[in-house]
Amino acid sequence: MTPAREPDDRQAGPGYGEPVDTAEPSFEVTSDASRPAVLVVRGELDAVSAPQLREALDEARSAGGDDVRIDLSDVTFIDSSGLQSITAALRELRDEGRDLRVEGASRAVRRIFEVTGLRHLLLAD
Repeated sequence: MTPAREPDDRQAGPGYGEPVDTAEPSFEVTSDASRPAVLVVRGELDAVSAPQLREALDEARSAGGDDVRIDLSDVTFIDSSGLQSITAALRELRDEGRDLRVEGASRAVRRIFEVTGLRHLLLAD
């Protein structure tokens, strides 16, 4: 029988005994005042932050007017939740005769759009 271990204040990280960074990932969606239909997204776009993006997209859509652009220049990570928020807004905007474009995606983020077949739909070159 193995003796019980004392609780450790750290979680095991990528390497044995390395602490895991448990700080909340930063995420922010803002509007670009110089371009009213542009949402600027920063940080990690995942299941935790996707609802915030979805809310901002809904507000931009409800405001009417021009097509909506999403600037992902400062996005460090995107998962299927983030993609789902974007594609849902895309469908709704297209139903209204409007469009959605993504600009400024990093190489890693652009690759996610490529492998999911969304590059041709969303990314503005």
